[in-house]
Amino acid sequence: MAGNPRWVAQCRSCLASFTQSEVGKERKLIDYLFPTAPEIPLAGQEIECPSCKTKALYTRRDLSYRSD
Repeated sequence: MAGNPRWVAQCRSCLASFTQSEVGKERKLIDYLFPTAPEIPLAGQEIECPSCKTKALYTRRDLSYRSD
Protein backbone atom coordinates (compact mmCIF):
# COMPACT_ATOMS: atom_id res chain seq x y z
CA MET A 1 0.00 0.00 0.00
CA ALA A 2 1.12 3.60 -0.50
CA GLY A 3 2.51 5.92 2.18
CA ASN A 4 0.50 7.77 4.78
CA PRO A 5 -2.34 9.75 3.21
CA ARG A 6 -2.12 13.46 3.99
CA TRP A 7 -3.13 16.92 2.87
CA VAL A 8 -0.21 19.09 1.79
CA ALA A 9 0.22 22.77 0.99
CA GLN A 10 2.92 24.55 -0.93
CA CYS A 11 4.57 27.54 0.72
CA ARG A 12 3.94 30.76 -1.16
CA SER A 13 7.38 32.06 -0.23
CA CYS A 14 9.90 29.21 -0.56
CA LEU A 15 7.65 26.79 -2.56
CA ALA A 16 8.40 23.91 -0.17
CA SER A 17 5.60 21.33 0.24
CA PHE A 18 4.53 20.57 3.80
CA THR A 19 1.88 18.46 5.52
CA GLN A 20 -1.16 20.39 6.71
CA SER A 21 -2.86 17.32 8.21
CA GLU A 22 -2.99 13.53 8.12
CA VAL A 23 -5.96 11.72 6.53
CA GLY A 24 -7.68 9.07 8.66
CA LYS A 25 -6.29 7.93 11.98
CA GLU A 26 -6.62 4.18 11.45
CA ARG A 27 -5.24 4.04 7.88
CA LYS A 28 -8.09 2.02 6.44
CA LEU A 29 -8.46 1.51 2.70
CA ILE A 30 -11.32 4.02 2.68
CA ASP A 31 -8.86 6.76 3.75
CA TYR A 32 -6.97 6.25 0.51
CA LEU A 33 -10.02 5.97 -1.75
CA PHE A 34 -12.26 8.67 -0.27
CA PRO A 35 -10.15 11.08 1.79
CA THR A 36 -12.11 13.47 3.97
CA ALA A 37 -11.29 17.12 3.49
CA PRO A 38 -9.68 18.89 6.46
CA GLU A 39 -11.72 21.29 8.56
CA ILE A 40 -10.66 24.76 7.44
CA PRO A 41 -12.83 27.88 7.80
CA LEU A 42 -14.24 29.21 4.51
CA ALA A 43 -12.21 32.39 4.95
CA GLY A 44 -9.04 30.28 5.28
CA GLN A 45 -6.56 29.38 7.98
CA GLU A 46 -3.20 30.93 8.70
CA ILE A 47 -0.49 28.27 8.47
CA GLU A 48 3.24 28.65 9.05
CA CYS A 49 5.67 26.97 6.66
CA PRO A 50 7.98 24.68 8.66
CA SER A 51 10.87 25.42 6.27
CA CYS A 52 11.01 29.21 6.06
CA LYS A 53 8.54 30.14 8.88
CA THR A 54 6.48 32.36 6.53
CA LYS A 55 2.82 32.59 7.59
CA ALA A 56 0.12 32.70 4.93
CA LEU A 57 -3.63 32.22 4.63
CA TYR A 58 -4.61 28.87 3.04
CA THR A 59 -8.03 27.57 1.98
CA ARG A 60 -9.11 24.03 1.10
CA ARG A 61 -8.41 24.81 -2.54
CA ASP A 62 -4.73 25.32 -1.66
CA LEU A 63 -4.40 21.77 -0.32
CA SER A 64 -3.53 18.64 -2.29
CA TYR A 65 -4.02 14.99 -1.34
CA ARG A 66 -0.88 12.84 -1.27
CA SER A 67 -0.27 9.23 -0.34
CA ASP A 68 3.28 8.74 -1.64
